[in-house]
Amino acid sequence: MSTDQDVARFLQNPSIDQLKQNPALIDKVGDKLGSFCVEKKLGEHQLRRIHERLLALYYRSKKLVVKQVYEAGLDKGLNTELVRLKYFIAYQWSRLGRDKGKDYFEPFMKLVDQVKDFEAIEKLLYLSEAVVAYYNYHEEISKRMGGGYRR
Repeated sequence: MSTDQDVARFLQNPSIDQLKQNPALIDKVGDKLGSFCVEKKLGEHQLRRIHERLLALYYRSKKLVVKQVYEAGLDKGLNTELVRLKYFIAYQWSRLGRDKGKDYFEPFMKLVDQVKDFEAIEKLLYLSEAVVAYYNYHEEISKRMGGGYRR
């Protein structure tokens, strides 16, 4: 299966397990979503705000792993943070209109629902990082080409 098919299949049915089994998919999906966000003129600040929330969740859960309090999955506090993250993503999405950011926000919301352990949080954070990095890359290319996005 080609890279484009892997990415398309992932975006149709995003799965944390796919990211765990194929870490290279993180970079490929990040590229696709980053270019999508530039094309649709989504603001980097929105991507960064979601990324910052994921980063805070990552460090909080990492602290629990270090303390070995992480025995039966995520604790109640982290479950609350995941719900807050999901609603924050929904809020950011609603600010753009339902259709404008669908291809970016919907996969993240589905992935947040699947987080059950630290590794899943880590994969979600890495995906968010890849999206922001590729957003900046594609935005720079767009500026150099005269402002019109071409891929």
